Amino acid sequence: MSANPTDGGTTPPKSGGRPPKSWAGRSRMKLVGALRGKGALLVAERTVPATYEMDVFDMGAMRTLSGQLRGDFSRLAGAEAQSARLRLEDGREIEINLVAVRPNVADFDGRGPTAGSELFT
Repeated sequence: MSANPTDGGTTPPKSGGRPPKSWAGRSRMKLVGALRGKGALLVAERTVPATYEMDVFDMGAMRTLSGQLRGDFSRLAGAEAQSARLRLEDGREIEINLVAVRPNVADFDGRGPTAGSELFT
């Protein structure tokens, strides 16, 4: 983010400068970890084999995760904004929200005080 209004507030302030007021109260995101593997998407009473990639971030008291699945999602048209579960390669399952579902790729995220916390303990 930037104090310079001409760049839309997207670049960080110069070293030694004060952050802009728009940063007040914001927590910085810290990467907790990343996971990649083969698993399954569990949604609408269907189990779809998929590979996954996800990143988990700490934002103060909140955690967020985001990622992408690859598989045959052609029968899941309209599944966006649904809660789902992702079964990981080691058998654990996590709650996710489907953000975008295309025939071969699905984007997902998750938020909350415990989102992804069981993945990196």
